[in-house]
Amino acid sequence: MSTKPNIGMDRRTAILYEGSGSGDVTRGRHDWRHADEQTWVEHLPRGEENKMVVIGRFNLQNATGTLLQNSEHTSWEFFIPDKGSESMRVQMRVDKGAWFVIADMLDVQ
Repeated sequence: MSTKPNIGMDRRTAILYEGSGSGDVTRGRHDWRHADEQTWVEHLPRGEENKMVVIGRFNLQNATGTLLQNSEHTSWEFFIPDKGSESMRVQMRVDKGAWFVIADMLDVQ
């Protein structure tokens, strides 16, 4: 029997949003899915993937969700609100700086 917490697994299995950034990598469909209890994978529009490590549960701007860290760029953190939150927006911060909205979540399963 595992003693690891089941962080976020029962809250959502997939997130879809349309990136609108200036770079080719950020424009288009982003599909985030659980790989396992401690890992999410972001599938980018041109086929690349980013691995995200679950840091834990987190509260941001009156919303509860999951805090993730990019496995390659460890100063990049992402906040994914729980399904049904008032604000369904993926947010990011770099080097523990200010949070900013990446995109509205379009489909949460």
